[in-house]
Amino acid sequence: MKIKTLNIFLIFSILFCNLFLGVNASKIVFAEEVEEEFAITNCEVELEYIDKYNYINIFSDNITLLSTEQNKIAFWGGESTKTFENTGTNDGQIIAPKFVKKIADDKFAVYDINRIQIFDTDFNYVKRFAYIYDDTLPLALGGIVSISTDYAGNLYMLDITNNLVLKLNIGDDIIHKISIDGTNITNNSKISVNANGNKLALINVLEQNVIYDLTNNNIVVLNDDSYDDAIFDCMDNLFLFKKSGTTTQVTKFACDDPTNTVTKTLNLTYNSIDMDLETGKLYLLNSQVQCVQNEQFFASASTQIEPVDLKSTLPHKSFLNVCTTKNSAKLYSTCVSFASSVVLQDGTKVVVLKDEIPQNKNMSYCLIPQNNAELTGYIETANLNKIVSSFEEKQYKTICQNVDVLSYPSINAGVVKTLNNPNDTITVVGDVCSYLGSNNQNYFEVKIDDKIAYVEQRFLARTDLYEIQQIQTEPVQTNQNQFIALVISVVCLFVVTLFVCFVIGKKSKEQ
Repeated sequence: MKIKTLNIFLIFSILFCNLFLGVNASKIVFAEEVEEEFAITNCEVELEYIDKYNYINIFSDNITLLSTEQNKIAFWGGESTKTFENTGTNDGQIIAPKFVKKIADDKFAVYDINRIQIFDTDFNYVKRFAYIYDDTLPLALGGIVSISTDYAGNLYMLDITNNLVLKLNIGDDIIHKISIDGTNITNNSKISVNANGNKLALINVLEQNVIYDLTNNNIVVLNDDSYDDAIFDCMDNLFLFKKSGTTTQVTKFACDDPTNTVTKTLNLTYNSIDMDLETGKLYLLNSQVQCVQNEQFFASASTQIEPVDLKSTLPHKSFLNVCTTKNSAKLYSTCVSFASSVVLQDGTKVVVLKDEIPQNKNMSYCLIPQNNAELTGYIETANLNKIVSSFEEKQYKTICQNVDVLSYPSINAGVVKTLNNPNDTITVVGDVCSYLGSNNQNYFEVKIDDKIAYVEQRFLARTDLYEIQQIQTEPVQTNQNQFIALVISVVCLFVVTLFVCFVIGKKSKEQ
């Protein structure tokens, strides 16, 4: 009986432990399942035979899809879709296209049959590139297995036929070789370039995965694993993608330390993948288009750049650069794409609030008065002419009460200090900022405790001109006094005359 009781107790204990462990195990699995690493949404692209499209390119949330099988390219902007299909080998036609990329100046680059063709947004043919620049003989462009583009619209390619890493420089319209020792390009090789165009990720190319720094010709070895795709975000973090069954592993290599890695699992796979640098969203093409977001994992250009605090009350250590625009410069909403642009007239004065933007060193962050409003955004530095001031330091005085000294030449700026009394003296160190502000006023640069701030010009007058003005007004005051004295004298003389006349008249009657 004791043995049976003991056996029952042992069986009950084992069942209880299994039940306890099972409950805990289920809790652990459940915790993993409810933890949302990525927000996944269906973009609901309305496109016939979307399952036949095999390549995706994203630009400012606008989706471009390419179908090699159908010989077709489709644009989807959120509401409507337009397609291009002009089959042939002549210029302006496409046959079995493999890659499509949005580049600068609202143009598209399409690769098919050993050539790159450039089209505008309406798919009017612009030009084509079919040869690689060489010191000896022209070298025909070979089969391209991977393509990427930087912010400026330059294309970077892997040519498997010639075993070359190439750059199509949009500036001089030439395909250049990028010399990298040990290159071994295969059909599985991938290339990705960062927004600045100074870092290349080469995957399955050198029998290792590397980041190649074009500035100093430095190579950083990542590992020798096999990956399917590589993408830089706007902060130069590199993401490598490895598909496995129905999931995709995403490994993040930190921009400042590529040995610092984080790997996450995405519960879906894809045929083609791309990232919108503005928002940091991934777009995956499989039987549909899906958007994947994780703001902590993928950097967004709209949130990574620290905004300028116009309301700050601190003066600046140095002058702000003031420039005029050229080449019909555009003002962009972010520094890593050509979206949300405003075309500026040549010669428009802008104040550069920040230069050397980390995400794109080709851009400057600017303040622009236009149409009685103040705009902020990014302008390509190449389209800015810096104004050099020859202004000499001069003393000015306020001409009214409560003159605000501002942190920026802006009606929205914070007040550094207030000059309460007329005739307060202040040192003006420049008038380079004398642009027409949104309140139709110009600004002086002034010195406050050896720092720079800004005052509207209408509130100041040079001290020498101010004294001259005072001297010129004194005679006016003297003439007024003399006039009053003259009037009084005339009145007195009139009274005296009347009195004399009265006395004389009285004496005449008495006689």
